[in-house]
Amino acid sequence: MINLNRNSERIPAEGPANKYGGRTCGGVSEQIKNRLYIPYGRRFPVRSAAGSFKRCIGLFVLIAFVLASGISALAKDEVKININKATVKELTKLKKVGPKVAEKIVDFREKKGPFKKPEDIMKVSGIGPKIFEQNKDIIIIGDKP
Repeated sequence: MINLNRNSERIPAEGPANKYGGRTCGGVSEQIKNRLYIPYGRRFPVRSAAGSFKRCIGLFVLIAFVLASGISALAKDEVKININKATVKELTKLKKVGPKVAEKIVDFREKKGPFKKPEDIMKVSGIGPKIFEQNKDIIIIGDKP
């Protein structure tokens, strides 16, 4: 906080005396709140409202860009699930596949043998075209995608 006298000279801000007889400059929050103090009771912020608005817009654009790039990076790192080797717990990571449907997939695989292609999962009761379309990017048959 800076005090300005009538001659516009800069003098150090002096707060109340502390218990040792010295002067304090007020708390940090008080200094942040009152950027510039004019002794006649009028306070003016250092920055204008227009500058703050432009800074807020710039910050919003920056945050939106970071979030958008982060989401696309996370989408690329999806875990692939081998439906011929996956356990019930791993199969529940598929979208719209709960423990009961995952158990059906494992039972189908044990009875009929391994799946030949990803589309064969639609032969399992409870897996239709909609669920397959949601999961076709993360379903694999062999070790290679």
